[in-house]
Amino acid sequence: MSSVKNSYEQNGDKTTEDFIKQSKYLHLLCCEIQKSLSNYLKQDGSNMEELVKVCESLPMISATFVELSQNKTKPSPLFEYSYNHWKTKIWSHRLTILYLINQVVSIDIVKILEYHEENENILILFIFYNELLAISNTTEPPGINMVKNTCSTLLKPLRHMSATKILQILAQQRAEKYSHQLITILLNIYHNSKDLGYPINENLQDDEIDGSDNSSMEIYRTLAGYITPPQCSVIPPIDDTSMSITGSRKIVLSDVAQLDSLILSEEQNLAALLIPISKISPSMLGANATKISKSTGCVQIRKKVQLKINDYYQQILWGEVGTTSEHVLLWWGPEALGLASPQTGHLIKSWLTKFISTVSVPNLVKTALHSLLDSLCSHVTLTSWDELFRKALVSACYQHSRHITQDVGEGTKIGQLFFDVFNDLVLLNNQCEGPNWTLEDLEGLPLVEQIPILHRLDHSVHTVRLWVESRARQLSNYWNMNQFFKVTQNDVNICLHALSQLQLANQTDLLGPDSSVHVMVCCKMRAKLVSEVRVNIEKLQKVANLCIDNTLTTVCRTVSLANLQMVFPDSSYWRQQIDEMPQYVSGYVEDYLDEVLRPVLVSTNTLSMGIQQKVSGLVLCIMCEAWLDHIYIHQIRFSEWGALQLLTDFGAIPTWLIERVTLTSDVRNHLLNTEVLKRCEGVGRLLLRHPGEHISMSAMPPRKKHDSGDGTPRTPENMPAEMYVPNQEQWLQLRAPRHNKTFILCCGNQL
Repeated sequence: MSSVKNSYEQNGDKTTEDFIKQSKYLHLLCCEIQKSLSNYLKQDGSNMEELVKVCESLPMISATFVELSQNKTKPSPLFEYSYNHWKTKIWSHRLTILYLINQVVSIDIVKILEYHEENENILILFIFYNELLAISNTTEPPGINMVKNTCSTLLKPLRHMSATKILQILAQQRAEKYSHQLITILLNIYHNSKDLGYPINENLQDDEIDGSDNSSMEIYRTLAGYITPPQCSVIPPIDDTSMSITGSRKIVLSDVAQLDSLILSEEQNLAALLIPISKISPSMLGANATKISKSTGCVQIRKKVQLKINDYYQQILWGEVGTTSEHVLLWWGPEALGLASPQTGHLIKSWLTKFISTVSVPNLVKTALHSLLDSLCSHVTLTSWDELFRKALVSACYQHSRHITQDVGEGTKIGQLFFDVFNDLVLLNNQCEGPNWTLEDLEGLPLVEQIPILHRLDHSVHTVRLWVESRARQLSNYWNMNQFFKVTQNDVNICLHALSQLQLANQTDLLGPDSSVHVMVCCKMRAKLVSEVRVNIEKLQKVANLCIDNTLTTVCRTVSLANLQMVFPDSSYWRQQIDEMPQYVSGYVEDYLDEVLRPVLVSTNTLSMGIQQKVSGLVLCIMCEAWLDHIYIHQIRFSEWGALQLLTDFGAIPTWLIERVTLTSDVRNHLLNTEVLKRCEGVGRLLLRHPGEHISMSAMPPRKKHDSGDGTPRTPENMPAEMYVPNQEQWLQLRAPRHNKTFILCCGNQL
C-alpha cells in the first residue's frame, strides 16, 4: 500500500511540476502580449506591427490556456503554495488579456471598413477573445474578477462577442462620421434652398407654405443633382463579390441623391466585411448562414442572411446617427447651432419639418431625421424659453419701483414679454398636436418633445399669476391705479389671449392593451401636465377679480383713512355755532375725491363697461364708508351748523361726478344710484334730529304731498335717507344741541 501511495504522489508531483512549468511559460507569453496590446492602444492603433505580432502568438497562448484549464490534479503540500500562486497568476493574465482585447476591438473595429487588409487581424482577435472567454472558469480562484475593479468595463461580466456585437460596435463607431455627412448635406440644402427661392418659414407658421405646390420638389431634385458628386467618387470601388448584398434587392432612390449614396456605400462596405468573416469564422454568423458555391467552390453567405444582417446594421447605424447628429448640429459642427440665436433654431426646425414632409428621403434616413427634429425641437424649446423667460424675470425685478413704468400699448413691457413667452410655447405645443388622433398616430407623436413644453408652460403660467398678485399689491400700496389696471387687466388679458390658442387633445382614451409602455407612460405624464396647465390657466383667469376683490379693497380702505387723517378738519371745525346756512363745500372734499376716486375713474375708462361699473362703484362705496368710519371712530361731535356742513359735503359727491370728471352715462348713472350716497345723506340728517323723533317712511316734496294718497308705494327711491343707515342710535350720540331755528336745506326741505 505504501509503495502505491508513494507512486501516486510522485505522479501527482510530476503533474504539478509540469503545470508550474507551463504556467511560467504562459506567464512570459502573456506579459509579452499584454505589452504589445498596451503599446498598440497607447499609439492609438497606428503600429500595425504590434497587432501582427500579437496575432501570431495567439494560437500558442490559447492552446496553453486550454491545457492548463483541464488540469484537475490536487497538488501535494510541498507544491501547494507554488501551484496556487501560478494558478492565480495565469487567471489574472486571462482577465487582463480579455480586457485589453476588448479595448482594442472596440477602438479598431472601425478600421475594418476603412482598411480591408486589417480585417483578418481584427477577426483573429475576435476568435481568440471568444475562445479564451469560453474556457471553463470552474477552477478560477475566488475574487479574480475584482483584480481591475476600478475599470468600468470589468464591473460587469465580460460577454461573448458575436456578429451582432461586431455590428453594434461598428455602428456606434461609424455613427459620428455619417452624422457629420448628414448635417453637412442638410445645411447645404438649407442654405442653397434660400438662394433657389424655396419658401423658408420666416414667420414660423407652417400653414403659410402651400404644400400643394410641386415647385419645391423640382427645386430639391435640381439642387440634389447640383450638389451631389458623381457616385463613382462617393462609393469606394470594391470587388464584384461584395456587390451581391445590394444586387439581391432593388434600391429605392429618393429625391436627394447624396443620401442614397450614403446608404449604398455603407452597404458595400459591410459586404466587404462579411466576406472574411465567412472565410475565417463562419460560425459567428450563426448556423446554416453560409453555403458552398457550386460554381467557385468558395464559402458564400446566403442572401437572406445578408439582407437580415444588412437591415440590422443599417437600423442600428442610422439610429445612432439620429442621436449623434443632434450633437453635431448643435455643438460639434463648424456652424454650431447651439451658439446661434433661438430664432435661427426656429427657422431651421421649421424648414426641417417641411423638408421631411415634402421631400422623398430613404426610410432609414427619415428615421434619423425625425430623431434629429425631436432633439432640435427640444433645444429650441429650451433656448427660446430660457431667453424669453429670463428677459421677463429681469424686467420684472427692474420694474419693482414706484416711478419706473415701461408701457407697451395698453399694457406693460413685462406683460408683453410674458405674452411672447406664451406665444412661443403655444406655437411649439400646437406643432405637436393634431386633429382626430388614432392609436397609430399616437405611436408616432413626439410626446417626449411635448412634455418639456408643457412643463415650462405650466411653470410660466404659475409665475405670471404670482407676478400679477405681487405687482398688484405693490402698485395698490402706491395707489398707482394706472399701472395697477394695466397689469391686472390688460397684461392678464393678452396672456390669456395667447393661451386661448393652446391645443390640448385628449389622448388617454386612445390608450389600450396594444399601446407600448413608452407611449402609455408619456401619455399619462402628458395628461397630468395638461390638467395642471388647465388648473393654472383657470387661476390666471380669476386673478384679475381676486386682485380687485381682495387687494384693492383692503388697500383702498387704508388709503382712504390715511387721506382723511390728513385732510379732514379737526373737531372744533364741526362744533362751530354759526347762524348761517353753509354755502360752500369744505375744501377737503375735492382733495379727498381727487386723491382716491379720480385715479380709479381715469384708469378704468378704457376697460369694459362691467369692469368700470364694478371697480368705480366698489371704490366709491369703500371711500364713503371710510369717511363715515373716520367720523365715528374719532367721535367727532357736530353742532347744528356742522351737521349741515357735513350734509353739504356729502351732497357734493354727485356734483363732482357730474361736473369734474369725464364719465360715460352708464357709469355715471351707476355711481349716482349707489346706495352708499343715500347712507351718507342719512347720517347727515340723523345728526340734525332729536332722540326718539319719528322718521317718516316716505320723503316727498311738500308740493307733491296733496297729489299722493295712502296708496303711494314705498320704494327705495322715495324712502328717506335715514332708513339706509344701520345703528341709528350710535349716530344720534354725535348730534349737537339743537337750537329752535329753521334752516332751508339745499334740497328744499325744512328742519
